[in-house]
Amino acid sequence: MNDTKKLKEFLSTYSFEDLGRSFFILSLWLPNIASPVKSQYLYIALESIFDKLSKDNQIKNYKDFENFSSTLLPLIPSFPSMEDYIPEMDWGEIRYFLNDKFYKIFYGGDLSNTYDFYYSFEVVHTGFEEFYSNKIKRSSIRELEFCLSIQNEIINGIDKTSQQIKDVHPGDFSIPSENFWIAATNFLEKFKPGETYDIGLVAEYTKDLDKDTSTTMPSEEEFLSQAHDEKNCFYFFMKKDGKVFPVLPRKHFAVLFDKWGKILYDNYSLIEKGVKNHENGIGLNLFKFACQRAKEKKLFCFVSAIHDDLKPHKTIFTFAFRSKNKLVLIYVLPPLSKGIDQQKILDTLVPEFIEAKKLLSMPPTKIGLRGRGQMMQFDTIKKDGEALEPLFLTVIPHTTTGFAMIGHPGELVGEIIGLDQLLGIFSLASTIFPVWRQLFLPF
Repeated sequence: MNDTKKLKEFLSTYSFEDLGRSFFILSLWLPNIASPVKSQYLYIALESIFDKLSKDNQIKNYKDFENFSSTLLPLIPSFPSMEDYIPEMDWGEIRYFLNDKFYKIFYGGDLSNTYDFYYSFEVVHTGFEEFYSNKIKRSSIRELEFCLSIQNEIINGIDKTSQQIKDVHPGDFSIPSENFWIAATNFLEKFKPGETYDIGLVAEYTKDLDKDTSTTMPSEEEFLSQAHDEKNCFYFFMKKDGKVFPVLPRKHFAVLFDKWGKILYDNYSLIEKGVKNHENGIGLNLFKFACQRAKEKKLFCFVSAIHDDLKPHKTIFTFAFRSKNKLVLIYVLPPLSKGIDQQKILDTLVPEFIEAKKLLSMPPTKIGLRGRGQMMQFDTIKKDGEALEPLFLTVIPHTTTGFAMIGHPGELVGEIIGLDQLLGIFSLASTIFPVWRQLFLPF
């Protein structure tokens, strides 16, 4: 690892405005998407020396920026263990729809299937919006819209033609072109989040260096551990002496995702006590999502197997649907929280699923529609009366980017799948996860 002392000494000769502007430009230059961890490292270094910075701006034109970058880049260490892939290079080609508006987003970021995690965020949190509003005076969807708006403003504010799309290799980190430096600098001159967005939201997602004390620069091992756990640069903006600069826009959604994951983790016990039918909140949103992308009449909400005496089995599946000779049943685990151990819940499901499978495998296949108090019987698929084949999918609603390790109980019937993956299947059934493709063709 290069000598961090030299890096810190070099950075200290520049002002916060110099560094805030330059780091933003370096991180947004498309070829540098190959090494987002290097950009994180620069901001972590800045956190450790911001109180020692020069008061005078040194970078006044592109030549100054080019000279600054030429000296800076060799001082940044390489992180081959975390620079082994290249995220998708995009500049507003992907859009996300929320509240009747399309927003351009940065797709190639910390989350490999970003779009599905956006969907997942909505599915997980929208059912608890009333609780959030009443108890913590915040809105997950309002903050999602805030996150989307910032990305949209940056992408629209910096002309795509100023970018340079070229062959990029893992770990690449290069000096942006003059055209891009000019476009990004002009954007920053006009970017005033405190005037455009709610000041409270801006403050919530700002690293205010005027109120903080400098931190100790972590070792390479500590830095990589924090990068792996998504703990570096947990903010959208950095502020000092009245100057505010956006920080790592491609990381913004991951920051939002983790912030709200922690909010849900800390408050779920209160949600259990105070929100009616809280256990169905995520499942109902998932069902609604599926209904928007399939024929609603083919989806059956809150179902269970049926005993010989026509009484319903105790295990309630979020929803089910028939696909050719299969009956697919979706079971959604509760989100991870202080009082919930998802692994223990999985273990308790083993005997329940085994029993439910036996009941569902007896012809003719019958299910209880728990929400309606009705029973439904499916036609047999062959003249000999063969039952539909039950297929169980247990869904884990990930609420943070740092997934907890969950083991698959050896005797658990069916498969375990992340919520984001399932949402991706419903959205792009013909191209994602070929193993499951045949299940969704009837839609």
